[in-house]
Amino acid sequence: MLSLHLYGDTTMTGFHADYTARQRGLRFSTNEHGYESLECFVPMQLVESFEVYERQGLPHVVVSDNAAGVVWEGRLEDVSIVPGGVRLAAYGYQNALRDVTYTALWSRSGSAGWKPVPVENRSGNEPALYEMDNNNRLYISPRAGETFGNDTKYGELSYAAPHNGHRDIATFTASYSVTLPTNWQARLLTVTDGFASAVAEATVTGNGASQTGTWTLSLTDNDRLIFSLRNNTGGNSTITGNSGDWFGKLTSIRFKSTNSSSVLASEIVTALVSYINTLNADQLSTSTTLIETTTDALRDEVYEDELPADILDYLAGLTDWEWGVYDRRELFFRARGSAGRHWYVDALEINELTRSLEVVVNRVYTVYRDADGGRTLRTDVANDTDSQTKYGVVRRAPVASQTTDQTEAETHRDNALEKTADQQALADIRFDRLYDDGGGAWPLYLARSGDTVTVRNLPPTLSTAIDNIHTFVISETEYDAETGELSISPERAAPTIARLLSGATNAAERPVAFRPPSGPPLIQK
Repeated sequence: MLSLHLYGDTTMTGFHADYTARQRGLRFSTNEHGYESLECFVPMQLVESFEVYERQGLPHVVVSDNAAGVVWEGRLEDVSIVPGGVRLAAYGYQNALRDVTYTALWSRSGSAGWKPVPVENRSGNEPALYEMDNNNRLYISPRAGETFGNDTKYGELSYAAPHNGHRDIATFTASYSVTLPTNWQARLLTVTDGFASAVAEATVTGNGASQTGTWTLSLTDNDRLIFSLRNNTGGNSTITGNSGDWFGKLTSIRFKSTNSSSVLASEIVTALVSYINTLNADQLSTSTTLIETTTDALRDEVYEDELPADILDYLAGLTDWEWGVYDRRELFFRARGSAGRHWYVDALEINELTRSLEVVVNRVYTVYRDADGGRTLRTDVANDTDSQTKYGVVRRAPVASQTTDQTEAETHRDNALEKTADQQALADIRFDRLYDDGGGAWPLYLARSGDTVTVRNLPPTLSTAIDNIHTFVISETEYDAETGELSISPERAAPTIARLLSGATNAAERPVAFRPPSGPPLIQK
């Protein structure tokens, strides 16, 4: 029998209530991000209803049984007083990733976003006396015929990390090309966002000839960079010849808020766990043991006022990983399907089995941007020829990416193609038990998102076109404790399944519904 307990907080030291015998209509669900939601009605007198309604904090809700232990946990967020009692709605701790927004620069490449420093922001700055641009480079040239005082009338381009972000710029790399009069200087400065506390991080002093090289710098942590030209001769300097004869130029620009050689998705995820715990210490575990290390280097990661859940969706989608929160409020970030259990079922009845071409895309390219000019770029297309042959049609679509790196864009493209090349089956199937690898029977409510289901009594001669219903990964589950019905949506669900959530009622638009027939109760191991 399933029990329903409420505790004062996640430490489970303060027991609030046991609603096991009183609850009505208990339903709980999982989705690709872990425990999702729970709802039930608890009959009680009005006085007790108000005690529940006015309870402080977010009570910890646990559903468990004697055989399997905890089968669902979350936090009580919504309490409604209704005739005869209260309606409770709890949500899994994946919601801790939706409580607060996050702003930070992790990595940026290229010259886009650099702007001239206005006169009023830096004393001695005179942008009108220079030719400057950020078209595929950072370029500053003192105008011919102008006179520049010593250490005054600077020409400067600046880039600022997001305002009030949670990370400062820590490293900078670029190739420089400098042709300046003797004792003029091209410099990289770090300053605060208010242009205070300037620190010269690198300097090239002109010698009247061309100088080239590379800056690879560990910076004084600040949130603004400045590329600057100045006269440092000790007296006035008048530019002769033509504008453009003397200049400072930077290319291959890259700066990061980490000293790591590469910015990895797993590094960002780990930082998000720390950030959330700083604000809501009891809503997410500090443990990072379920965060697996990624290997793909990321180049352009800047987040402004974004929910950590949305950032994780993006990062997981880059390489077909998954994130979520199940037991002990521990965030997992790992290769998709790497930790799910495998269940076997015997179909008692197939009420409907439908497949659709609607979501098939078998020719894919990525739309990304030029690092310096901001121009929209597109990768070459990638084809799944098996899919094109099987369905007799080429279906082409783009994948959007914020990266500026072609290799990274091609990785996004190939991951997207793998997900969309095959049709997605929709089904209404009946069975009564889950079986493990050893043949042991388990209750239906133990199935959860990320698990794999194999329908083992389908005809063995079925074509590969039905593979995603013969064996598939679960995307969503909902268990109704009153009826014993389990509804499952397969991973990579078609848009028709999405429409179900907004009220579609056509039988072909139902997710996979696995319902026990009337008869003896489920066998528990």
